Amino acid sequence: MRRLKRLFVFFMWMVCPATVLAGEGGKEPLHHVADVSKATNFFTRWLAETYNNNRLLHSIACVIIMGIMGIILAYITDWIMAVLGYKAEKMEHRE
Repeated sequence: MRRLKRLFVFFMWMVCPATVLAGEGGKEPLHHVADVSKATNFFTRWLAETYNNNRLLHSIACVIIMGIMGIILAYITDWIMAVLGYKAEKMEHRE
């Protein structure tokens, strides 16, 4: 087990020396807080409050929002390609 630990530390030293050198014991952790007072609408305020209060819910909401934005972007791109005359269909591959 000790040999494995030494091998891991050596590997981390070679690959990512900043990780090995960054360990400073006894310091307080950083606290990141979103400023809710500058939120302009309900959605922005809700997203900032979930970031401050529940990081898991904030992460899940961001993943869902990014997925929806990707789907919308794909449909808009497909529509633009159809307007320009390109066909967005599966191509048959020949070998």
